[in-house]
Amino acid sequence: MVPLAGETFVCGLGAVLHLWVQDSAAVTRPQKVARFHSSAPPPISIQDYIKRLRKYFACSDECFVLALVYIDKVGKSNDCMTVVDVTVHRLLIIAVMLAAKFHDDKYYENSYYAKVGGLTLREVNVLELAMLKELQWKLLVTAKEYLLYHELVCAAVKLC
Repeated sequence: MVPLAGETFVCGLGAVLHLWVQDSAAVTRPQKVARFHSSAPPPISIQDYIKRLRKYFACSDECFVLALVYIDKVGKSNDCMTVVDVTVHRLLIIAVMLAAKFHDDKYYENSYYAKVGGLTLREVNVLELAMLKELQWKLLVTAKEYLLYHELVCAAVKLC
């Protein structure tokens, strides 16, 4: 049986993404600036951004596990989509949005997601397409993958 994600997991995800950004800073930012790069890191912390997305997206918490899988997959396949301080917010919003559309029965229009995430509708549409193409339109996360990523976050922050 696959464990449910909950508030504790979602908070843990924020901590993991923050550490991921810090670890990436030790290396250098990719020289090539691409679609998911913002000109500067957003003023909102990743933890506060996750709380905002969770509150206003009203998606299941399991979408945050799926989003982590998507972010990891695109980062491994495309250097321009790795998690750094100027990409993490955009990667997260689009990954959670895709997870909500794929996994949940109820989801919103892209204009709503854009407003919640502080992006324009055009940016959301372009980024959504870019992530879908990078994922080769494969949004299914197996139970094994889900469990692995859930456990990794729990272990990283000693939640479980």
